[in-house]
Order: sequence, then C-alpha cells, then structure tokens
Amino acid sequence: MVMSLLAKGALMGLIVAIPIGPIGILCINRSLRHGFSAGVVTGLGSAIADGIYCYFAIVGVSALTNFLWQEEKLFTLLGALLLAIIGLKLVLDHKLITENTNVVKASLFFAFVSAFVLTFIDPLTIVPFTGMIAGLGVEQIQQMNAAKEEIVIGVIIGALMWWVIVCATFASLHHRISSRLIRSVNVCSGVLLLAFSALAIHSVA
Repeated sequence: MVMSLLAKGALMGLIVAIPIGPIGILCINRSLRHGFSAGVVTGLGSAIADGIYCYFAIVGVSALTNFLWQEEKLFTLLGALLLAIIGLKLVLDHKLITENTNVVKASLFFAFVSAFVLTFIDPLTIVPFTGMIAGLGVEQIQQMNAAKEEIVIGVIIGALMWWVIVCATFASLHHRISSRLIRSVNVCSGVLLLAFSALAIHSVA
C-alpha cells in the first residue's frame, strides 16, 4: 500500500508541476544561466510547497486554507510584486554567468526561497490536489489519511522528477550558448514574468 500511495503522490506532483508558469520560466532561465543546481533548487522550493498544499488537502486544514482564500487578493499582490522584482532583475541584469562561490551559494538560497514563496502564497495551488484527492473516493481518501506522509513525499518526488528533467535538458546548454543568447533569454524570461505579474494584478483589480 505504501508504494502504491507513493506512486499516486508522485503522479499528482508530476501533474501539478508540468504546466508551464512562472516557476517553469525561472527553472529554465536559472538552468541556462547558472547551471543544473540553480534550476533544480528552484524546482525543489516549488515541489516542497506543493507537498505542503497536498498535506493541507488531505487533512483538510480548513482554518489555514480559508485564511489563504480570504486574503487571496493580498497574497496575489505579494506574488505579483515578487514576480515583478525578479522579472525586472532579469531584464536589467547584465551579469551573465556567476562563478564566485559565495555569490553562487547566495543565488541558490534565493532560488529556493523565491520559488517556495511564489508557490506557497498562491492559494490556487491547493485546488488541483483537492480535486484529484476528492476524485479518488472515500476508501482511497481514508488510506491517504492513514499514510499521508507517503503521499506528500510522493508529491515532492514527482514534482522534483519533472524539474530534474527540465533543468538537466537546459543546463546541458549552460556553457554552449553565447553570452548574447543568454542575455536574450534573460530579457525574454523577465518580460514573461512581468506579464504574469501584470495578469495577477489585473485578476484582483
């Protein structure tokens, strides 16, 4: 049963991670610019937030989820602000590849935290988990409640597997593409993040 639940959790994590959004853009950009580690750490931050929301969906943490929904406008604006800051940084930053060890460590920490925060402050993250869990039926939900830790670990593993594939693909180009192309990727990524930010603000305006 544990392996079965792990597999189901991994499938849920994969389904949630695959759609391209701000996190996907950040993973691709950071993999191209800083290499595999920066991209995967970004994906890990998002995957852990996904796992937390899956836990909320299983145990029905209504107080916290209700608070997140009630303050949806505030969290959406905070997320939009963070996206705008990261987007502007990408558009305006002319530093292409960082080799300094201390700077790289700081970048990895920021990569993890920014991805975690962006995912966690979005109340919509819980929606797909709630839908998928509700569709499993009463018996399956009871099994999940009895072994929710396995499901959460499975979600994190499934989401992280996707980000490993994405980041490995783009990180292979890390030292093969020209500085001009990296700069163009930064600008395009920044513009897309700014667009996501603008859409988020418009959605609550």
